[in-house]
Amino acid sequence: MRFTLLIFLSFFPVFLSSQESARETIEKALYQYESLDRNPQLVLLEGLLEKSKKAFNNSSSDTTLAKVYGALGRWHLDVREYEPALGFFDEEKLIHETTDRQAALAVTLTDRAECLIYLNRLKEAEKNLNQSIQINKELESTNDFRNYRLLSRILYTKGSYGLQVDYASLALDLASTPEEKCTALYEIFRGNIFLRNKAACDQSIEQQLQISKAHKLNFQRGNAYYCLGWQQSEEAKRLWFDHRSQVRTIEDEPELSEDQKAKKIAQLKKIRKGPTASLEAIKYYDKAISFFQKSDRERRHSRISLCYSSMGSQYQNIQKPDLAIQYAKLAIDESDKYFGQYHPGTSKHYHNLAVRYIRNKDHGSGIRQLQNAIKSLLDDPEFSDVRNVIPKEDMYRVPIKWDLLRSIKDKALCYAALYLEHENMEDAINAERHMSNALELIDVMRAELSTDDAKVYWRKKTRRYYNDIVEICNWIGDEEKMQKYMEKSRSLLLLDALNHKDALDLIPPKLAERERTLRKSFAASSAKNDVSKYENYVVFLDSLKQAYPHYYEYKFQVNTPTIQEVQENLVTDSSQIIQYHLTRDSLFVHSISKYDTELFHTRRPKTLRRDINRLNNLLGNKDSLEYKKTYDEFLTLSNSLYGLLLDSLDHKAKQLIILGDGPLNYLSFEALVKEVSPEGEPRYLIEDHLVSLAPSLSVLMKLKEKNSFDNLLVVSPEKFGSLNLAPLVQSQAEVELLSSISDTRTLRAEQATLQNFVDESPRYDVIHFSSHSGLDSLDNPWIAFNDAKIPLKEIYKLNLNASLVTLSSCKSSDGEKFSGQDVENITGEGVNSLARAFLFADASAVIGSNWELNESAGLEVLGDFYKGLKKNMSKSESLRAAKLKYMATNEYNSPYYWAPLVLIGDPGALESKTNKSYLGLGLFVFGALMIGFVVKKFV
Repeated sequence: MRFTLLIFLSFFPVFLSSQESARETIEKALYQYESLDRNPQLVLLEGLLEKSKKAFNNSSSDTTLAKVYGALGRWHLDVREYEPALGFFDEEKLIHETTDRQAALAVTLTDRAECLIYLNRLKEAEKNLNQSIQINKELESTNDFRNYRLLSRILYTKGSYGLQVDYASLALDLASTPEEKCTALYEIFRGNIFLRNKAACDQSIEQQLQISKAHKLNFQRGNAYYCLGWQQSEEAKRLWFDHRSQVRTIEDEPELSEDQKAKKIAQLKKIRKGPTASLEAIKYYDKAISFFQKSDRERRHSRISLCYSSMGSQYQNIQKPDLAIQYAKLAIDESDKYFGQYHPGTSKHYHNLAVRYIRNKDHGSGIRQLQNAIKSLLDDPEFSDVRNVIPKEDMYRVPIKWDLLRSIKDKALCYAALYLEHENMEDAINAERHMSNALELIDVMRAELSTDDAKVYWRKKTRRYYNDIVEICNWIGDEEKMQKYMEKSRSLLLLDALNHKDALDLIPPKLAERERTLRKSFAASSAKNDVSKYENYVVFLDSLKQAYPHYYEYKFQVNTPTIQEVQENLVTDSSQIIQYHLTRDSLFVHSISKYDTELFHTRRPKTLRRDINRLNNLLGNKDSLEYKKTYDEFLTLSNSLYGLLLDSLDHKAKQLIILGDGPLNYLSFEALVKEVSPEGEPRYLIEDHLVSLAPSLSVLMKLKEKNSFDNLLVVSPEKFGSLNLAPLVQSQAEVELLSSISDTRTLRAEQATLQNFVDESPRYDVIHFSSHSGLDSLDNPWIAFNDAKIPLKEIYKLNLNASLVTLSSCKSSDGEKFSGQDVENITGEGVNSLARAFLFADASAVIGSNWELNESAGLEVLGDFYKGLKKNMSKSESLRAAKLKYMATNEYNSPYYWAPLVLIGDPGALESKTNKSYLGLGLFVFGALMIGFVVKKFV
């Protein structure tokens, strides 16, 4: 065969007597080349490409040249060389577009998409597949099996299992061969197993077995048994988690002694059903291997490696660690037969072997295998020193960044485990270096993630990494690094909200396209030592940092001020920042005052979230604080939380700037009870301290120096058209009160439209909302105008110049009380998310309500608050004074009435060049209070 090829190439010039004869010869060779061995195939195709370019003058419209490009692309795709394959498909695509050969273009787009999927460029792949489907639809072609199968794979990777099953079902409808039907049924199974749809999984497996057996398809029959093994593995996992949950419930029972707990756990272990499922899984994986080995498909090695890897996991479950390690090694050997040594495709098997060692407490061997996984993902066999971290420019070139992140993180945790075992500080330092490297990769990934990916990513994955590194930094006694990572972790809440809009919307389209092009250029580069493309990208980012700071901060950087910068810029002699960080087991309290710091670490109470939810329920229901039993419960609970969160600090300044974390973001700190007198009278934190909140230090650092209060914009829709929201009857009184304080522009009733607000708002120092707000079905906050609700993502796009935004109502849309988880969402994250959005839109501070605000109490407190601002009191001082006055002058003075309003952001004073007479204000407030007294008396 090789001899025939050489003869053909040696006489090739003879065939170039004319383009027609050249075309005939080239296309005949293309038809026959698949009968050659793999290497002669490549030699022939490369020769055909060179001769075709000469024969057809490298024409961008020659169909024969397109066929050569396509054949080369498919050759490289078959041998898993995806970048070269993509390059050839790009050339083929260009010719098809030039010649308007739509049917051929549809096929090429599908080929491109398959390459892009392997390169983890899923959005681009999805676009290509949808374009191919559209072309086929216009041509009335049914040649879309492969398109729907690949779309199904993309959705599986993204975790959209419902849609994945839908697309796989479409592929099944279009399948024309038994092999295609089995492939589609396998994809249907993959989605349904994550949807926990057992009946659909059983049906898919049964159909795969029937078809593969009837047509003697060994590879597909192996897949069916692999699915059976997978199903049993998931059952074993479910049973294991159930067992662990039962064990933890026993461990958390305070009334049981340690002996009683041990006996109960031992009884649970005897009736545990997980090992039976694991043994069933092993049996099915072994049967799958037997059928894969009968197949002549090269891909059988990849499937066998997956079976061995899964078997290793199941042997670990049944406590046979030697067999677990043995099968994990077999998986690597089999994968090497398909991919070659240290290929990205084998990385997951190295990682699985590492996990087997880690489960056996052999962390040194675990580190070495994780290093093998990392160098496989980097496609760099020379990256062997386990102490090395990965340069940032190399991270961009890794297609499967999730796997790389997991390996770096687990390597860091292995070093952490070694430190706990031997107390060798070098292990703790290595743990910090590698976890820091993982966080650097997270920043790279954040720049590349799509909206949906990012939302899941930040909420479910990232926080654990920051918790781990904060603990590790505590071991090595590095307070500065602890401060850095606590701040970056806290900023995740801001970044999570920002994921609702694409950062590229913040820069001109041409620059956005330039950013994408440069990033793809160096990410696709295979030159290990050439970092010029990465350097070009960095230079471009530096220019964006100067011209578009909002874009840069969102997409690439979270500024983390040092302790010294905080002391120099954010605190005074009379103020203090207290920031909290919660891990699963620990509570860190970090205090920064003008000249010193305090760091307090204690065990996190298991009931912390439940206690805060209960306190919110008590505070948010005025009747709860009117009855002695629930009032005493409130006093005890509030005082207990004060002791946990603040009593440990040696120093507490007059002004406290609180940075919460997790459930602490939902806590009304001012209402914490410091002590209870012998007569049963509480002393609240507000009575001794000014309190304000902040999303993060970096937000405080970047707030603009805006401190004017010379005009006021009031937004009061009163009625809400078709939004199905109840009218706000006391808005008129609120508008009249505010109009007596400052030069006021009122958007009222039909004038209070979203567009009017967008047009008017940039010109005002203070913006006051008297409206409904709430959470949509996805827990995203909104504020209502007369004609529309503005969601969180649109608030971020506002261009304000406000010193203060007040959300005086923050009412739920239906006016009902909330409890449990709803209280946490409505009272905490709703207010905090809205505040962060307005701060990002260039407001300096936001006042919001932690629960549904009593209108008469809110009117009184806010009236005195604005009056204090006009006297140049600081925002925090003015709000405190207004609340203390309310407490002193009202019979109904429980925290339900005065505590919901909180200040978030810059606590400083506002300056006013003009002041209105307070005589009218005083008379108005007196009248409003009389009305409020009557209303409250008869409620």
